[in-house]
Amino acid sequence: MKLKSLYKYMPHYEGSFFDNFLLRATERSDLNDPFEFLPPKDFFEGVVELASANSDIEWVKNITYDDFRKSFYLFHGVISFSETRSNLLMWSHYAQRHTGVVIEFDLQNEFFQTVKRVRYDNFRPINVDVRELDNLFFIKSDEWIYEKEYRIVKQKKDHDYYMSKSDMVLHPAKKSAIHSHEGALEMYFFKVPKECVKSVTFGMDMDIKIKDLIINKIKSDQELAHVKLWNAKLSKEYYLIEFEEIVNI
Repeated sequence: MKLKSLYKYMPHYEGSFFDNFLLRATERSDLNDPFEFLPPKDFFEGVVELASANSDIEWVKNITYDDFRKSFYLFHGVISFSETRSNLLMWSHYAQRHTGVVIEFDLQNEFFQTVKRVRYDNFRPINVDVRELDNLFFIKSDEWIYEKEYRIVKQKKDHDYYMSKSDMVLHPAKKSAIHSHEGALEMYFFKVPKECVKSVTFGMDMDIKIKDLIINKIKSDQELAHVKLWNAKLSKEYYLIEFEEIVNI
């Protein structure tokens, strides 16, 4: 059956998502997996061989694989989602230990037209064709398979807002070029249409004041009148998370 929704686990951030509707495109240096976006060595060797045969560019003579991998895909970030909202580990790792939220998004919305499922494997890719480099965004070790991840890849230059890690203040998009390097100093955000938000599920350990704050933000916005609200709770019989819809608010 074709998926109709994807889910985003996130800390509550005191409901700031419902003020700006921004999602971060995370760069490789801030992702948990050290294998993210790593170009295969055979691909690096092929690039060097091709460049050496066709030019006298000095960098070709001195570049190392380590230099090459650090500069690879520096101008991209990924927005990650899951096909499930009921994963205990995801709630713990990405939703502030069950004090955050999970937001459900409508896959039919144009924002998701480039979303792709992550493929999990035991083996790293080899003999990668230059025309297939984008596939490296969507390959991970099968140790991450529990995440059931889907991704949207974004070029950072197309961002709507950015935030400096030094002051954590949100700014409108830069007009100047983005000079990226390993260990990014800024975070880049993309605006999500309100109409693609389908539901919000509150973590079972969320502070009631934060929950009420978020509910008030949603209920006071006519463009979010369609959004359903849920509470996560522990199953009495199984090691499972169950959901109870919040009604009559």
